[in-house]
Amino acid sequence: INKRPDTERTYLSFVRNLLTYAPIAKAAVFYTFNLTTDLLQEFLTELYLVRGVSARTRNNYKGFLQTFGAYLLAHRFCKINPAEGISSLRSKPKKRTAIPLDQISRMLGTESIDARYRLLCSMVLYCLMRRTELTKLRIRDLELEKQVLILPSHSSKNRQEQPVAIPTHLIEKLKAHIEGYPGHFLVFGSNLKPSRSAVTPKKVSDLWDKLRKQMGWPSEYQFYSLKDTGITAMLERGIPVLQVRDQARHSDISITNLYAKAQGKQAPEGLKNFEL
Repeated sequence: INKRPDTERTYLSFVRNLLTYAPIAKAAVFYTFNLTTDLLQEFLTELYLVRGVSARTRNNYKGFLQTFGAYLLAHRFCKINPAEGISSLRSKPKKRTAIPLDQISRMLGTESIDARYRLLCSMVLYCLMRRTELTKLRIRDLELEKQVLILPSHSSKNRQEQPVAIPTHLIEKLKAHIEGYPGHFLVFGSNLKPSRSAVTPKKVSDLWDKLRKQMGWPSEYQFYSLKDTGITAMLERGIPVLQVRDQARHSDISITNLYAKAQGKQAPEGLKNFEL
């Protein structure tokens, strides 16, 4: 199954925890017919009440079990999806807030922070890109003369090729960053330099944790707060909502699971000259 590295790592963790659940761990052999709805419900209850995971994490496990159950059903390992019908718990909103613009400016101007990582953060802030998209971005995807990058379908979360505008003030920084590297190299490879080997999404997040501590920022300032900050600032600066929607590759500004396909491959004028 073709899964993103983060997804694969999470699924493997879920499976390991399921296999350590006492009723399953005591069995010498794992049989799928033992995965009853009652057993899975009890497993989720233990996670929440005994192991102390959050309601959100418990719901993530439930989602995985439903996906796993659907796989078993499709391949005739069971007659019904044992996780179907298990309800979610009410969870708190994600603990993530936009970052004040003065703090963004302070971070981008802090020379002790790796300049390449600051550029990567700028790509999230202005181009509204995700970690995985950045780690798969290749130099050949950049059309700097047009101030646009073409996000390939295999890198995009919704599996569609999409254009993303690059603001003018990032063009020279990107040119300097990739100068001297062949076009087939990754933009942010190992050590955040153009390379054949990619930096992992986890490494991007680990570096953010160090940056956040260095800046003295609260835990609410998460890596994806950069994207939230960029969207909010674009709207406040009067960038047309449809252009912001397309730049973020969402169907609307409320960040939903519906995505809109950007029109054409030219960067909108407003986004070309956008700078905080």
